[in-house]
Amino acid sequence: MAEGHLTATMPGYENTLTAEVRGGKLTGEVSLLRAGGERQALPFRAVAGKTWRFFETPATDNADVPAAGR
Repeated sequence: MAEGHLTATMPGYENTLTAEVRGGKLTGEVSLLRAGGERQALPFRAVAGKTWRFFETPATDNADVPAAGR
């Protein structure tokens, strides 16, 4: 992954993701267009090569919920 800056716009929603790319990591924000034209900014970060989404070691009391359509 080359270092630099990433900007992505989601077609049809006018939401954007902006991030700095450094050392295999993305750090930035997602900007969502809310009702009435108000923008909401949420922090965003991602690391290349991670196979887990939220927690590396899952809790033992998690419930398995099938994905929609399965």
